[in-house]
Amino acid sequence: MRNIVIIGSDSYLANGIDKQFGQANISFLEFNTWQQNVDLMKQADYVICFAIHPDFMKRDMDCSEVLDTQIATAIKDSNAKYVFMSSRKVYGTTNDCVVHKEMDKAEGFDFYSINKVKVEKELYKILGDRLLILRIANILGEPVQRTGYKTFIGWICENYIQTGKLIVTQNADAIKDFIPKSFLHHAIASLIENNVTGTYNISSGLGTSVEKVLAGYVGKENLILQGNDKEKQDQFVLNNEKLLKATGLSISEDDIDKYLLQCRKILDKYRTMI
Repeated sequence: MRNIVIIGSDSYLANGIDKQFGQANISFLEFNTWQQNVDLMKQADYVICFAIHPDFMKRDMDCSEVLDTQIATAIKDSNAKYVFMSSRKVYGTTNDCVVHKEMDKAEGFDFYSINKVKVEKELYKILGDRLLILRIANILGEPVQRTGYKTFIGWICENYIQTGKLIVTQNADAIKDFIPKSFLHHAIASLIENNVTGTYNISSGLGTSVEKVLAGYVGKENLILQGNDKEKQDQFVLNNEKLLKATGLSISEDDIDKYLLQCRKILDKYRTMI
């Protein structure tokens, strides 16, 4: 039975992941309790960290400040493998819809992506072939009933639940790579089950318009499209051939459509409760 330690138990992305691991022994830790549980992490097969420093998006951080590198250093003299939640943003941003492979150059364009690139390199220095880096596409998550939740899904839910409409100021025709949160969980579990390390894109490998995604959540009739700046549309797709080869996992447009339909039903139910 595999031993898996997950740090960041209250993280939105971590919520529900334990259901994917079958008979594995799962231990959840808060981000501020890991130092009291180093021995537990050293005995794990994999350590996964969903927590993030509050300044990660605000400034260029030294690697020694970052939770991931601190944890990696603490488990360096064990056999535990480490899963780093990286981002598609390490490939930069472009108006062209570029398909990125894992061997493409990683270069950040904002504090968040710059820090991700630096930490990826530092973790490889610390852990070598005991590291699994996940460069994750845009996440489609289940609706939430909370305000001030500064994420893509938080913005959708807060506006639609309160007003029944969604004002879109970005280019709705921009093409991006989207995956449901459940697919991310399935991919992590499958990679761990196959004892995989290295760098992997976690993506659909498909290009889906922002408008289609938003319409899936709230209905096309409830979108108010105001964005028209074609110079700032940030388009991308992540090649997922490496993930498919390692796990056999793939996802289709139909799978994404079904997921969005489920989400819309939940959102509409939330609206009836206000």
